[in-house]
Parts: sequence; C-alpha cells; structure tokens
Amino acid sequence: MKDVKDLLPHAKGDSKLDQQKSLKALNEIAEMKNCTKVMYFESRKRKDTYLWMSNVEKGPSIKFLVHNVHTMKELKIYARNVEDEKEMKKKLKMKKNHIQNGKRFFKRKKKRNRS
Repeated sequence: MKDVKDLLPHAKGDSKLDQQKSLKALNEIAEMKNCTKVMYFESRKRKDTYLWMSNVEKGPSIKFLVHNVHTMKELKIYARNVEDEKEMKKKLKMKKNHIQNGKRFFKRKKKRNRS
C-alpha cells in the first residue's frame, strides 16, 4: 500500500483500523488530519480485498473489489517524484521567461584585446 501512497502527492497515512470500528471512524480520522478524501483497503477473511474511496465533506463513498496487487518493483516502472517535477517546472518556467524576454541563456565570452 506504500506504493499507492507514494503516487499521491499529499497522502497522509495512518495505522491499521480495528475491524470492530465502523467505517464512520475513517471520516473522524480524516477530519482530525484535515483530509477531504479517504482511501481504505479492507481485507475480509484473508480472501477478498476491497478498496473504499470516499469524500469526507459531503460526498458519497464507493467500494471496489481488488483483483490483483502488484508492487512498483514487479512492474519496473519509475514513479516520478513530486519534488523533482516541481523543480523541473521551475526550470522550464525560467527558460520560457528568458525566451519570451529575449535574454540569452549563455553569456558570451569577452574577446581579449591582444596587442
């Protein structure tokens, strides 16, 4: 489940929830952490795994049956880091400003006067 959390930029994790507690406890936990959306993996009798997704503020909830789970290592996919993407956007924005304003990227070397 850590792979899912790593793909979501503002995800906040929590420890396991007791099965005796109702799903309403998830909304209370989310409100304490100032979250508006909840994703919850529920495992029943170690056979079926369900994914609950809900909007805490005013929305409905939806339940999915999870058929297969694969890790990022199994899939050999590189997940981009959010910080790296933000850094790249800053650099691209700076380059765009340079191009639009007619500034040069590289400074020209000054010619030496040889006498």
